[in-house]
This record gives sequence, structure tokens and C-alpha cells, in this order.
Amino acid sequence: MKKELVIIGGGPAGYTAALYATRAGLDTAVLERMSPGGQMALTDIIDNYPGFPEGVDGITLGMNMQMQAERFGASLRSGIITKADLSQRPFHVTVDDGTEIEAETIIIAT
Repeated sequence: MKKELVIIGGGPAGYTAALYATRAGLDTAVLERMSPGGQMALTDIIDNYPGFPEGVDGITLGMNMQMQAERFGASLRSGIITKADLSQRPFHVTVDDGTEIEAETIIIAT
């Protein structure tokens, strides 16, 4: 599989990067190990995120971030990166299911 950008990490930083990248027209994949939102999804209430005056639970916020990134065209995959060759472009990463992804750019947002 070829992508212009692979983002490793499906937390707030990863989904923010995906949102900006896809809106800029980059063919982007987000690889997440847990559920949408990453570690944030384990939080019962988040009171310090703008736009939620009564707070929001981490699962809801993570799902909203995922849906927004998908709306602009990001492809999302669950899995763990087991191998990464960053020695030259294009970069190559291998997911634990055996899928190999080639990318010009990688953002590590874990």
C-alpha cells in the first residue's frame, strides 16, 4: 500500500495532523493501536478541551476526531507497527497483520 503520509498514533495529535493533512490534499493513513483517541479514550471526563463547556468523555471526543478525519478522506487502520525502515525515502512500515505501507512522510504521534 502506498500513502503520501502515514501517521502513527490515533490520539489527539495524530487526528489533528490527519485533519490538516487530508484537508491539504495529502493521501493520509492513521495507524492506531487502541481505540480512536488513544489513551484519551480511557478518560471519563475531559474538562480542559475547548468547545465542551460541560466536559466530554474521552471515547466521545476520540470518535468525533476520527469521524472528522474520515470526513476529509483519511484512511484509518488498527494495528501495531512491528518494523520501520526510515533509512531512505520512501519510508516503509510493517503492521502486525503483515501489511506493508510505503510513505513519503511519517509523523510519529504516540
